[in-house]
Amino acid sequence: MNLHRSLVKIYREFLLHELMLINSDFGSTEITYNSLLYLDIILVTENCTISQIANSLNIAKSSVTLKVQELERMGLVYKVQSKTDKRQFYLKLTEKSKELSQVYNIGISKSIKEISKKYSKQDIRNFIEMLEIIRINYIDECDNRSKEI
Repeated sequence: MNLHRSLVKIYREFLLHELMLINSDFGSTEITYNSLLYLDIILVTENCTISQIANSLNIAKSSVTLKVQELERMGLVYKVQSKTDKRQFYLKLTEKSKELSQVYNIGISKSIKEISKKYSKQDIRNFIEMLEIIRINYIDECDNRSKEI
């Protein structure tokens, strides 16, 4: 068992699987990989804003605004005005995009069920801790490389 090879393999297979889903008959929703990335960011970011997406992707807010407008036209995203700052709008997923997300995450859900049956709660906590170590180091390295460019 080689940890590095296993991590690279699962990362690539996740990416390829998402691309295959987009290019399959399911992809007839005209969703692009870029759109899926935006939807994922909105899904995992509480009170997500256009600025947060722009910062996450290191791109111009105007580019994010155009993409969000496209996602709104597709019925995948809507905006909710902040109750505390009326200038601020939060991006939310519609039911349509939540259903879309579920299709993409069926394998993850099945894996969670199987892991929950097979491993102890402590094993799962350890696994989550390991995933967090990988996530933090991966993000830090990406951030460091982007600063060098």
